[in-house]
Amino acid sequence: MIDGILTQYEKGWLEAAIDGEGSIGIGKDSGKERASPAYFVQVAVTNTNRDFVEKAVDICGEGTVSVRRGTSTLSGRPIYLYWIPIKVLRVVLPQLKFTVKEKQRLLAIELLFLNSGKPGGTKRPSWITEKMEEIWKEARDANAK
Repeated sequence: MIDGILTQYEKGWLEAAIDGEGSIGIGKDSGKERASPAYFVQVAVTNTNRDFVEKAVDICGEGTVSVRRGTSTLSGRPIYLYWIPIKVLRVVLPQLKFTVKEKQRLLAIELLFLNSGKPGGTKRPSWITEKMEEIWKEARDANAK
């Protein structure tokens, strides 16, 4: 990736890795201490081949691979995991297009955009919270099907 722009090879590789071996999650934390819920996006690449997962880190330019608890039920091998950092997602996700997870990608981009305001102390306008809740529910319902 040069200056935030993926090459065609990098786009294709990440699209296949995330669509086939990864996940896109939109979550909500409604902890008791919170005045309003926190909404977040998580995109991961997982595989039993560490080199495969390391390739995602190389393309994205930052982050680390961790070992997920447990092993693959098919091979008994460890499962390696790479959570793509949020600041990388804001640059990379809009450049990709998926076959299976395209709806989740579009919802994630929308949530990343809404969630890009100033962190800490600043109260979010209620219309943004309402829109984030709609996105979260839509993602939840899409994953349930």
